[in-house]
Amino acid sequence: MGNNEKAISSLERTLQLSPSLSSARYLLASMKWQNGSKIQIEEKDKLAHFRDLFDFYAPSYDDHMRNSLLYTGPRLLRSIVRKATNATFSDFDEYTQKSYNYDVLNYLNSSLTILDLGCGTGLCGSWFKDYSNRMVGVDISQTMIDMATKKGCYDKLVQDDMTHYLYSEAKNYYDLVVAGESLQYIGDLYQVFKEVFRVLKQNGFFSLVVPMSTKNESFELNSEGTYAFGLKYMENLATNVGFQIYYIQSISSRIDKGVPLPGILAVFKKTQK
Repeated sequence: MGNNEKAISSLERTLQLSPSLSSARYLLASMKWQNGSKIQIEEKDKLAHFRDLFDFYAPSYDDHMRNSLLYTGPRLLRSIVRKATNATFSDFDEYTQKSYNYDVLNYLNSSLTILDLGCGTGLCGSWFKDYSNRMVGVDISQTMIDMATKKGCYDKLVQDDMTHYLYSEAKNYYDLVVAGESLQYIGDLYQVFKEVFRVLKQNGFFSLVVPMSTKNESFELNSEGTYAFGLKYMENLATNVGFQIYYIQSISSRIDKGVPLPGILAVFKKTQK
């Protein structure tokens, strides 16, 4: 019996004893999906699993990401947002450019309204604090939110599922939405992209880092219950929603068991209202 089959058998025994364990139900469904059984993934089980996981993980999260996984996602996001803004500042209307003395650095300096999706402990927020006039962080884990509060990066922190939160936000409100290694807990990203497009101002950016699928042009669910995405899927999704693709490339933002993990770094721009 392979490791996956052993894990499935163990989870099935666990659920016989405790049928209400959401994490066990979600992981069992993920592993069976990997084995070819396309069973229904319950959204409530998925949300409960990741909420519980990150409530447990939060105290050691920063140390593990920085020192064990050598995570560089926030630095990569800041760098590409800076480049995108430099390259497209002239797209703003004359009044906006004049109000910042025609200087992109003045625009970036404490002037942006930013939404950090899946903010976690605030690793991304720390890299964008000096760009923000107002920054909102959203995460499903209250313990992660508590850790982010200590960093002092955010003007508002909300414990919520990111898709649900986006539905509640105003149209054309944000200059920048960032998602650093948080979209792999969602699956199909259509609703997230659609809502991010809605809440962004014209000329606003959506910048993200996600794991890349090397086997599937769409997206795939792995046995740990997280998703990886194909480059074509991300490109097609962005353009179908209405974004202009400023940048999308395969990169690696962290290691896994000593090996660079394939990822995607992207910046999408809202050029239409």
